[in-house]
Amino acid sequence: MRRTGRNSTSIVPIEAVAFASMKILESHGAVMIPAVGMPGAACTFRMMLYPDGERFGEKNLREAWHHGMNSLCQVLDDPDAVRHTLMGT
Repeated sequence: MRRTGRNSTSIVPIEAVAFASMKILESHGAVMIPAVGMPGAACTFRMMLYPDGERFGEKNLREAWHHGMNSLCQVLDDPDAVRHTLMGT
């Protein structure tokens, strides 16, 4: 929210972390816990680094995180885009 200067959004926190996680999975092949580990369980934004964290590397981790956040910033007021990414509809 701070990145975009917004005070509100039309999506809820679990949609936000799931969306960013799916964008990271699509672009970097990295597994984020909300995407596949425990979907819907918590609004955490954590990457599963075991057993491949060292192979993935810090640079890729940063790039993936920024990609997820930048993608999310673009859809904060576009629930249809979020729904399409999460549900395919």
